Amino acid sequence: MNQRTVVAWDGTPESQGALDWAVLREAPGGGTVVIVRIVNDALLEAVESDAAEDLAAVAQRELAEQAENVAIDAPAVHVGTEIMRGDPIEQLLQFTNPATLLVLGTHDPASSQPRFAWSLGARLITDSRSPLVIIPAGLSRNLAGRGVVVGVDGSPESVAATAFAGSEAERMRCQLTVVHTWREPVIDDAFGRNPAEPSEAWLEPSHHLILDEAVAAVQAAQPSLVIVPLLQQGRASHVLEERGRTAALLVLGSRGYGPVRGPLMGSVSTAILGSMPCPVVVTGPSYTADRVPVLT
Repeated sequence: MNQRTVVAWDGTPESQGALDWAVLREAPGGGTVVIVRIVNDALLEAVESDAAEDLAAVAQRELAEQAENVAIDAPAVHVGTEIMRGDPIEQLLQFTNPATLLVLGTHDPASSQPRFAWSLGARLITDSRSPLVIIPAGLSRNLAGRGVVVGVDGSPESVAATAFAGSEAERMRCQLTVVHTWREPVIDDAFGRNPAEPSEAWLEPSHHLILDEAVAAVQAAQPSLVIVPLLQQGRASHVLEERGRTAALLVLGSRGYGPVRGPLMGSVSTAILGSMPCPVVVTGPSYTADRVPVLT
């Protein structure tokens, strides 16, 4: 169970949306929200000392105002503030652990601005020991009645993501949809022709097993949770994006490779973060390493 929610706040409407989401999440249980403002050293070094002090003072006042607003709008929520100096990635990683959610806002997909989720979120996911929550711009506050969706593929990252999704669905008192997708492999013979023999008969049962094992693990941890299993043939990113359009939360596991090994996020995570059908949670390899030994 996550004990607090940390919000990366920079004064933009997108970060305000992230803060609003965090407060809504924590309000029913009287949880804790920590609003974090990172003042980049490079910015302070580019201005005179008096101006740098002014920037820090303004940031502190803005955080105090936000904390006061939260106290008025959601008095049950315990709110704290932190102002940090340094590299945003390094500073935010200090707040991450398995008992914390890290929440970021992101620009509208149609915007010409660099995407916050991609520029910051994707760089955080490999080393973040917390689930990373990306909140889309212009999110409606009315998510009541919607469920949680999680994509599963049998990997350790998927195990950790599914466990988180189950606990979050129980917290929200909504149903959990567990989605596994599959596609027939393209196998060419020696002449470059695709064999006519269908593979569905021998492939589908193995994919059913992956889905059944994921559902059984969640049901064992949350016996009263309503779980809807969904096995669907097709591209994972397309199926999950479609399901996400009517969900309150979409949860994905990511291997989060670094620049040497490959992309920062897998193709499914990248595609979902490109469309942002709803708030998206990504659990990365550092979080998985902490959680999977506990879950298995």
